[in-house]
Amino acid sequence: SGAKLKVSFFGPFFVGDYWVLDHADDYGWSIVGEGSGRYLWLLTRRPPTPVELKALIGRARAMGYDTSMLRVTKHS
Repeated sequence: SGAKLKVSFFGPFFVGDYWVLDHADDYGWSIVGEGSGRYLWLLTRRPPTPVELKALIGRARAMGYDTSMLRVTKHS
């Protein structure tokens, strides 16, 4: 319902407004981006399976985000 985040990486310097675009009912995953479509994060509470990751990427792509530059974080 329009949830927004204001993110600061270095103290009082705010770098952007980000939107929670979509999330699981149990908040096991979230899709966060910003209005220009330049920045996108797929956040999960645990490493996603290949099927889950493909579904998340598909959801982000359906929202108009370019997913070709996404980097997957390796989890040990």
